Amino acid sequence: MLLGALAGAGAQADAGGHGGGEHEPAGVWGPLVGALCMLLIGGTAAGLTIGLLSTDVTELELTMESGPPDKRRKARKIFGVLQDHHKLLVTLLLVNCAANEALPIFLDELVPQVVAVLLSVTLVLLFGEILPSALFSGPRHLDLGAAMVPLVRGLLFVLTPISWPIAKALDKLLGHEELNTRFDRHQMRTLVELHRARNQKASHGGGGGGDDGGGASGEPGGGLTDTEAQVIFSTLEAHNKTPRDVMTSFERAKTISHDAVLDEAEMVRLMRYGYSRFPVWKGDRHNIVGYLRLQKLLTVSPEDRRPVASFALRKPLVVHPLSGLFDLLRLFKSGKSHMAVVTKEGEELQRAWRDGRPAFGVKVLGIVTLEDVIEELIGEESALHRIAVLRHMGDAD
Repeated sequence: MLLGALAGAGAQADAGGHGGGEHEPAGVWGPLVGALCMLLIGGTAAGLTIGLLSTDVTELELTMESGPPDKRRKARKIFGVLQDHHKLLVTLLLVNCAANEALPIFLDELVPQVVAVLLSVTLVLLFGEILPSALFSGPRHLDLGAAMVPLVRGLLFVLTPISWPIAKALDKLLGHEELNTRFDRHQMRTLVELHRARNQKASHGGGGGGDDGGGASGEPGGGLTDTEAQVIFSTLEAHNKTPRDVMTSFERAKTISHDAVLDEAEMVRLMRYGYSRFPVWKGDRHNIVGYLRLQKLLTVSPEDRRPVASFALRKPLVVHPLSGLFDLLRLFKSGKSHMAVVTKEGEELQRAWRDGRPAFGVKVLGIVTLEDVIEELIGEESALHRIAVLRHMGDAD
């Protein structure tokens, strides 16, 4: 209908301009084709401006790394043209402005000047801005953007003499935009929380997807569950935590004397505590000489009344109260021990162990175990099963 109206109006204008003479088809179709081309070029440039420059770079990087093969390829193509943000912006705006300015010139050959202006504004708004912007920023924006990359690269090359100086001036004035988006810990926590909330909403709306499900669809690789989100939260918060934050104070720690005798009463007492390791002290309670693993008592009869001194004791790790929690986890992962003594005089304590002398004067602040760190990193409820497994295995250390 639009083409017919333009053609009819152009025919009348052409006939009136020649005093009612014979109609010349070239006089109508030339400007009409030109107007349509300008509208198409301007709309494409406007759509690409919105579609490419508003692309979520983080989402694009995620697609490049973990998306399906075809989407990875398309994301890489788009990411390549986004490297020079200002040059791309200037190039697309130049094309869009040139096409929009040229459109009234062609329409003026078809309809009266006032109508040409009104028609130009209407066409540019509907078919040169709204429709292309909605199309290039819609669900298929990745497919459309990747398909237009060769055209965009051609425009970038052709318009370099004009766009490059303007882009460099913008870089100097506004700064060069970095594409590598990075989040701090607070932003990561918010991002995970939003992801979990969206997954819960989708799960409830779909009538499925419990707390331990794989997402809204219940399939592996879906959204985060509450448990998974809590593990991430705890890990992010553990960055600034220290052994002092997770240790058991030495006043509350369950210890055993080096001179104690493991009769029935003492073994029952140790069993009731529910711990798998007990620090052993000699002479002074702060003089830790090792720790006893409860697993070793499983083959010992209370009637034997064996002294603690008869067992081979393992030396615990020694950590400063203000060292990093992840540093402590790396020490535990080394397999040397799953218990650590927290003290500020760590060097003196280790020197006493090497020399085989008592470490009198060393103040022990607390005891921290691998289970304590796991509880802090993945949340107490989530750690219960892991701790039970460790205790059942008798500690791999």
